[in-house]
Amino acid sequence: MKFLRSIIFPLMWIPISSIAYEVKLEFNQEVEDYCPIVNQHVNSAVESGGGVIEFGPGRFPIKCSIRLDSNIAILGSGRGITTIDLQDSVNAFISRDFTDFYSGGGDLKDAPKYISVKDLTIEGNYLSSSWNSSDSAVVNDSGSGIVLFGSLYEIDVEINNIPNHALFLAGFGERGTSDVRSIVRLNGRVSGGAAINFKGPGDIVFENVIYGLTNLDPISGLTGEESSAAFVINGLDQYEGNVELGFVHVYANYFGPGIQTFGNVRLEGTHIVSESNASGVKLSEDTYGSISLLSVRNNGRHHPNYSGSYTAAPGLVIDSQYGFSIGQYTCFRTVITNYDDGWPCAQVNGNYIKMDILSRNTTSPETGERYEGHGVVLKGDKNYITGRFHNIHDDYSAIIDNGEGNYVNVIE
Repeated sequence: MKFLRSIIFPLMWIPISSIAYEVKLEFNQEVEDYCPIVNQHVNSAVESGGGVIEFGPGRFPIKCSIRLDSNIAILGSGRGITTIDLQDSVNAFISRDFTDFYSGGGDLKDAPKYISVKDLTIEGNYLSSSWNSSDSAVVNDSGSGIVLFGSLYEIDVEINNIPNHALFLAGFGERGTSDVRSIVRLNGRVSGGAAINFKGPGDIVFENVIYGLTNLDPISGLTGEESSAAFVINGLDQYEGNVELGFVHVYANYFGPGIQTFGNVRLEGTHIVSESNASGVKLSEDTYGSISLLSVRNNGRHHPNYSGSYTAAPGLVIDSQYGFSIGQYTCFRTVITNYDDGWPCAQVNGNYIKMDILSRNTTSPETGERYEGHGVVLKGDKNYITGRFHNIHDDYSAIIDNGEGNYVNVIE
């Protein structure tokens, strides 16, 4: 039997007979809905044991959800060159039998696998004009970019102006194999929900994520209520929260954290940036692991069109009870904000935390004083904290509150 290198996972060799279906769709402006056409090709590919469905350049309108299934690659001609254009309140892509699997009607071993969605842009048509325009109205009121229950997938897309989540990823239950690795690359801006809501399966690499303006309501609907994080990693109950993060930059989640973990999460991160979010990074009690470089910039910025009250939150909250290490944490406040209450760079409620902090503050033009906020507040035990703090207000670089066995060495 002849073998071919996998399009979805290049390091894997698979039988040529398993990719027996291939089609390229060219844009035709007379077609009002490409979804039925694409799903017909998906059915044909499934019957053939797998295949490749490729889109040429153009803006392809859809009014239903394109189905994702095992051994099928859906490829565009490049981000911004191929655009999937939502014409209704639907998910752009959804995996086979998602609702049944997600509600517990099946195990991960039976869910779709070896899926690829790459080299295209998804336009969700959530808001009619710019996110900060007073006349912006909701066009599509629901729908996410990619909704997937499965494993062994590769996602490499741009998603803009989406009503709900850019990516909603889940997978749990009996694996059938220990190998469920997946890889994600995402960029884009403007979503009514999170950039990524992740609920398994574990052993996934978010290699490159740059996403901003999340959990947005139109200006007429701003309430100031706390939102979810821009990037949610959920390890509660049956969900698997084990992740590896490469370069992740989330910004402008104006009413919630940049990144937040829930439940049992193993997090290994390389370079993580939380910028202009209501709060920075929140790690749960059962989160453990390490981050090489964490940068929280301009934490606590308001939505520019919101004038209500607001409570500032810490740049980093670590509740971990089992140990977490941050090689270098930079906490910079370098832009003017429209409130003066302070927030600490780090609040350490957990135990066995090790990190080095570099902090820089700036001055409020309204008060002529530096913005308030302690450097680090320690409430846990047996933590090892070092740091350099520049332009601290009249607050303290470090406060130890009821903790025991902590080592602190900071310089102002």
